[in-house]
Amino acid sequence: MNDEQSPTPPAGSQVGNYHLQELLGSGRLGEVHSAGNAVTRELVAVKLMARELCADAAYGEQFRRANALAARLPEPHAVPIRDWGEIGGQLYVEMELVDGHDLRRLLTTQGPLTAEHAVSAVEQIATVLHAAHASGLVHGDVKPENLLLTRSGFWQLGDFGLLPDGSGAVSGTPNYPPPERANGFPPSPSGDVYALACLLRECLSGTQLTSGDPGDLGGFDEVIARGTAAHPNERYGTATAFAQAARAVLTRSDGATQVVAASPAPVVEPEPTVEPEPFPEQAWSEAPAPHEAGWGQSRADVAWSDARHEPAWSDAPAEGVWPP
Repeated sequence: MNDEQSPTPPAGSQVGNYHLQELLGSGRLGEVHSAGNAVTRELVAVKLMARELCADAAYGEQFRRANALAARLPEPHAVPIRDWGEIGGQLYVEMELVDGHDLRRLLTTQGPLTAEHAVSAVEQIATVLHAAHASGLVHGDVKPENLLLTRSGFWQLGDFGLLPDGSGAVSGTPNYPPPERANGFPPSPSGDVYALACLLRECLSGTQLTSGDPGDLGGFDEVIARGTAAHPNERYGTATAFAQAARAVLTRSDGATQVVAASPAPVVEPEPTVEPEPFPEQAWSEAPAPHEAGWGQSRADVAWSDARHEPAWSDAPAEGVWPP
């Protein structure tokens, strides 16, 4: 996928019903802004996808189905999705504005997590991955940038199914690509398990799977090795099974590899107190209606029945056909 980004709209810009406030993050897929919603009069997070993605019809279908499924996940560890659609040739997703930081920032500023806190994060994310897989949704790009820690110590996962799966003209490479992806196989629940194991390794060591020797992993070596096995059938069958195995390392009764977490939990540092930019009354009262100014479809225009209910990995090869 092309890493070039569209010009960043400045703070104070009006994009559809959204009065942009602050750029919260950016990457290959687009940019996330805090914004005022002129319709609901709430402060939200809105992700403006890279413009080239809107031109890919296959990706547009993937985008709508993924958001329709993710919005219905009965799981508090998923970042709540409120709306999605197209604004003037640009796809967007509206999400709840999470008061916290992403895992990448925490690892960069505070270093590796303790074993207890790393396993707790994996357990919480495993529950939402399990729910997603049961509903036919594969995340496809579990990585530190997509994990958010709230100020209350609660982990949430975002960006479900947004990485291009290669079915259209645009393709993307996950942060932790499982070996089978290089052979053309589609995203799968087993690939999410692989990424979750890579995530645990990085939480414990501060290094990625391809970054050399992680040092002492405190007894988690075998669990991570199975989670990142080259053959999908040799990995843990579910994300929760992997999380349970990681928890077992902490509670092992023989004491030989028991890990005791002595360091404090990661801290979400408070942001400097800054008076938010007031939302202009014009931004609230005169924002264009969805049917005006060339707006495309929003969630209200997409029937729930259009969401794909069969597993997203239904096209994957049968067991035993995966590359050795």
